[in-house]
Amino acid sequence: MKRFGLIFGVLMIGLGVISCSDDNEETPTDKISLDSTLNWYGNNRETLEKYLNNHALGGTNYNTSDYVVFDFDNSTIYNDIENCFVAYMALNGHVKRPAGNDWKLITPDASPELETALDTNCAGDGEFLPTNADCVDTIFSAYYEGAVSSEPDAADAFTIGSNKLYRPDYAFGGQIIAGNTPVDAATYSAETADWCLGLGLDEEVTVGNANYKLAIRFYDEILDVMKALEKANIPFVISTASPEYLVVEAAKLLPVQPDAVIGVRLKVEDGVYTGKTVAIGEYGEGEIMNYQLGKVISLLEFYEGLNTSGLSDKQIIDATNISAGFCDSDTDAQFIKSAKHVAFCLNRNKSGIMCPMYHWQANGDPDRPDKDFLINPIFIKEHAKSKKEDSYSCSIEDLPAGMGIDSIAAEIEDTVYWE
Repeated sequence: MKRFGLIFGVLMIGLGVISCSDDNEETPTDKISLDSTLNWYGNNRETLEKYLNNHALGGTNYNTSDYVVFDFDNSTIYNDIENCFVAYMALNGHVKRPAGNDWKLITPDASPELETALDTNCAGDGEFLPTNADCVDTIFSAYYEGAVSSEPDAADAFTIGSNKLYRPDYAFGGQIIAGNTPVDAATYSAETADWCLGLGLDEEVTVGNANYKLAIRFYDEILDVMKALEKANIPFVISTASPEYLVVEAAKLLPVQPDAVIGVRLKVEDGVYTGKTVAIGEYGEGEIMNYQLGKVISLLEFYEGLNTSGLSDKQIIDATNISAGFCDSDTDAQFIKSAKHVAFCLNRNKSGIMCPMYHWQANGDPDRPDKDFLINPIFIKEHAKSKKEDSYSCSIEDLPAGMGIDSIAAEIEDTVYWE
């Protein structure tokens, strides 16, 4: 745990998040600037500065209801902390054996093939699952591949597929905490953050029967934006499809309060986590999580206090007070559409988000005509995606509902990347 604390102290002091005296604080009406030495593409920094100053306390467009949403994995940080967490839990023997080896107590969505693989590879009667390679491989592959092993053509790990509200493999990454207490979860989460930050970006870790790059890094550019939002008196929220208990711990390296982190939530019964995702709005346990449209519903229900029952997808998207959104993935399209003034997206060559982003950048969004659409390559240049070799194949049918796009070019060229 020592490295986690050391990185926290150095990072916060270096960013100026911790100050020694209120006497040195600038007033909210002072001009807000972002660090020009960081890796901003084109005029993205200048556009964000304009937004920050116009919407800051004292600015012409300040609104007390507005707030900003940041996706976490691959948007606020490089890489995916849930990948690292699942590996850490399995490798270190922290996954608790469910009573009677009833694997559906961990994930109600387990396929018969996954149950058989767990019975075979994780056999025993110990309190925790063993750390042999085949058991670890089964756990990690179910999460990472949605399959019962890392072998090609392995059977599906889950009985259901993904939809606009729920994704069973993502859910499983948090459900492996089942049987542990919230205190244990916080400890393992902090240890995961420490381990992930200590890994080299190109370092490969053997997890089960395959190797993976699991390191994470906090993006200095996003930290700089968050610091500027604090100065501007604009609230911001982290919205993630990773477990909420995990990201709350990792987000202690950011200037964000724990109650402003919204992730996948699991029920606690008798003092321990279960494998049941919480009900949200009109959706029951196991029907919804903080994923795709579920992110917008969670923000409305948990952060804005709005009952979303009976609302259509478009009504849900239009109901938020999201002022700006920061994203990287297809699964963020709905909250990015919701944002009223700025949509910022890192280019990871993901067609599901790049198609609408490039379309809106070229044509605007008729529902939000004054909105800026900013695309930036990944900030760590040596790990950024190069120009997509082929153009993006785009179609209305492949876009989530509520995007407000009636027609879209079948092929869209990739234009935002580091030369």
